[in-house]
Amino acid sequence: MGYPDASRSSLLIDEANAGGPASALQFAALRGLEVRSAPPSQPSTAGAGAFFAFRFAAFDDLPSRERMQLRAAIEAGATLYLRGALAGDRHHLAPVVEASFGAVTIARALAYRFTDHPLVPAVLRGEQAPLDTSMIGASDLSGDAEPFLIARDSAGAEFPVAFACRLGNGAIICDLQPDVNLDTPLIWRLADPAQRCANASALIAADRASGRDFSAKVPFNLTIDDVPLAYDYFNESRLEDFLAHLARRCGGFHLDCAWIPSSRWMSRKYVDILEGHGVGFLWHGIHEHVDHQKIADPDAEMTAGKDAMAANVERYGVRLQPLIIFPYERAHSSAERLLIKEGFLAGAEQPRHDDVPAGAPSYLNYCAGWCAHESGLRFLHRYEADFLTRDRMLAIAALGLPLLAFGHPKDVGLRRLSRFIERGGSYSHFDAVLDFAAAKNLPGRSLEAIARATFESPSAA
Repeated sequence: MGYPDASRSSLLIDEANAGGPASALQFAALRGLEVRSAPPSQPSTAGAGAFFAFRFAAFDDLPSRERMQLRAAIEAGATLYLRGALAGDRHHLAPVVEASFGAVTIARALAYRFTDHPLVPAVLRGEQAPLDTSMIGASDLSGDAEPFLIARDSAGAEFPVAFACRLGNGAIICDLQPDVNLDTPLIWRLADPAQRCANASALIAADRASGRDFSAKVPFNLTIDDVPLAYDYFNESRLEDFLAHLARRCGGFHLDCAWIPSSRWMSRKYVDILEGHGVGFLWHGIHEHVDHQKIADPDAEMTAGKDAMAANVERYGVRLQPLIIFPYERAHSSAERLLIKEGFLAGAEQPRHDDVPAGAPSYLNYCAGWCAHESGLRFLHRYEADFLTRDRMLAIAALGLPLLAFGHPKDVGLRRLSRFIERGGSYSHFDAVLDFAAAKNLPGRSLEAIARATFESPSAA
């Protein structure tokens, strides 16, 4: 749950009695593809949305007749993924497609880069990173193969490591590197530059089979909890400076503020400044800033919170998004059920280790963009801004997940009386996220817009 789902029914068929490349199986599971084993003589039964995965050694043993059946399925729209070339061999893809290559050992690969190939997720196009390892690369690559991952050796020579071939409505994706079979969460692998190189092709193959739009830009959002609260008086000029700083780093940013309903008397000018810069507002708790697991009477708290927030809306002319961030990111299920009854769309919180259903493989941990609690209330996953290194943002965006960063007034220099007393924090708190979003041309969106795009799409249902 929380992944970009298939836009059509998709199927993965692995090589009989062998299991197929483990990396393909894991990313297929991530995308919710049905996995079946079938003899390679039956590819035509898979349909246009099929995803075939073979090791090169198994593919090399396929007779010409079965390769022709694969070709027909690919021309109709299927995806074929080949992994793990054998150094010293020359591998031929005919008659599936007229292409061949010699597999050579790169004794010391010092770097790799992604090309701008349209099958590469937009956020990874042009990305490069250092390495220091041996690899298998392609020599004398013939035919219409289109490299999308290239390694550079110690002498400066470049070798294709992964490439694609187009065939009718389908595609063949080849990765010459040895297969990977790890329990490490897929998102962590994509956040590590070396493991990203080893896992990206399997992600690309599964994404193609699931119908993902590779050119789509994931949205990003900045949220500050506890604003306005008591951090507003005398800080209007600092607030203007902070918002101007955000705009200089990334003109398309969107900032949301989590408003505690009981915070009812703050500077009108402070709120006007926020509204004037397109800042949005959502609920921070149902009434008070307290641990919502310990509320004795959630119904009474909800009634008081609705009255307080209605007064805020009338006094300041603001609109509240139907989303909530719980103080301490915890609440009793009875409070969450109240919010569903009141028409709340979702909440937002940091990912938890137990978000994956019981029995699910550990490699799926932290790989979803949202979760649903036992109450039924859904929560977008967000991250503290300090946690979001560039590599982690690459991993989140490569999986197609929204990039949600949050902080507090103390982090950005907006604590009460900060104009007169040094109270810590810096306008640059969100700079890494803003710079990444600007470089990747990511659109800034409100939490409500992201939630609606996530939960109201046909795939979410």
